[in-house]
Amino acid sequence: MNTNKTFKTVEKNGKKYNFLALPGTGFFKFELINLYGSNIERVIENKTAKNIYGISHFIEHLSFKSPVDFTSDELMNIGRNEGVFNASTNHDRINYWFKTTASNIDTAINFVCNVAQNDLTKISQDEFNIEKDVVYNEAKRGQDNFQQMFYRDVKTKLLDYHIEDNVIGIPETIDTFTLQDAIDIKNIFLSHENIMYNITYDNTIIDENQIIEKIEKELARFKVSSKQTYKVSHKEYQEHLKLPTNKTLKVQNNSKQAMTSIVMDGVENTLVMSATLNYLSQLATDTSLNDIIRIKNGLTYGIQFRTQIISYKPYITFACDVTRGNENKLLELFKESINLSANNFSKDKYDKYMKTMSLKRTIGNLNLASYEIWFGFNYIQAKDLDPVRQILENNIDDGYKFVHSKIISYVQMYDAIQNIKQLVNNDKFAKVYN
Repeated sequence: MNTNKTFKTVEKNGKKYNFLALPGTGFFKFELINLYGSNIERVIENKTAKNIYGISHFIEHLSFKSPVDFTSDELMNIGRNEGVFNASTNHDRINYWFKTTASNIDTAINFVCNVAQNDLTKISQDEFNIEKDVVYNEAKRGQDNFQQMFYRDVKTKLLDYHIEDNVIGIPETIDTFTLQDAIDIKNIFLSHENIMYNITYDNTIIDENQIIEKIEKELARFKVSSKQTYKVSHKEYQEHLKLPTNKTLKVQNNSKQAMTSIVMDGVENTLVMSATLNYLSQLATDTSLNDIIRIKNGLTYGIQFRTQIISYKPYITFACDVTRGNENKLLELFKESINLSANNFSKDKYDKYMKTMSLKRTIGNLNLASYEIWFGFNYIQAKDLDPVRQILENNIDDGYKFVHSKIISYVQMYDAIQNIKQLVNNDKFAKVYN
């Protein structure tokens, strides 16, 4: 038996299972990711002219109500007392997860399947109305948070989507949703096969094949109705995806802060780019974005510089808020920092950075949840893991060493930094501001 921590992907019966083995922990987590998200609302509007923006997020909430095996109260009692659970929705996916101990493996799988595969047909009108009030008020609360609304609306504005196409929607439209609307759209989510399963487990207690058998046995119990109000092919779904173009757009927003979001298309390898953006944002000594914008000029409380998925494709994104009147200064300092860090990057700086990253990884991995980063890389751009998959399947810690020495090499990181510098200097990016 392999007592190392490992990560591997198993494809069986048309399903993709990603396994993170953490031996000796007695831990178990099951996550089901439906790779259709609120993008489906755009498809339905195009087919029917019906505005259902926000319903996918609402369906995520409703999925915890009156599933096949439980009443709503019974399900919540399991969630409260047997583990930890949650779900989330964005344009590209809805995910449901439950984490617990290895003694509750069957409970976790049963819980997630009941929620994710809930066709909503057992929900009473009273339950529906109460939960609609919940998401209605969530949307109202969001509207009171101007910064939250700005960043929620960036993608909507950038991709020229409907003004309400921001995952959460607006209260007035949410108020029009019917239970049948929710059932019809949930049926679309249940009728396609773009599903990913992430499992974190203790391989000294149970093996992958046993887990797959449990999951497939459980999934087989849930039947999808053949009566479909809306039939949506995968091709049709993809045709309604858009990608950002390099343009500057203003969002009307009443925040006292000036907010800026920048999006660049320059991700060749997500492993390399994640390390590169971390260096440029925080760890390029004296020249990082944090050093130049915050520490030396006090323009902001904090910055974000990271990869973000837009229509299933990774992009470089920068986000920052400053006091109104400092917008132009922010862009100047952004460019100054990128240029200084790029011009000063050397093999010595690379070696120092990788030593720091190794130290931080050692500290971070004391929290075993940090190993779940491999699920993220596998979701964002799975091909980037291909060179290291065999190593990860035997020992994750050796995989980290391989990635840091072979994939995130000095040459790869140098090229990534110079590419970002070129994009920035040539204004090859999209910018949304208020």
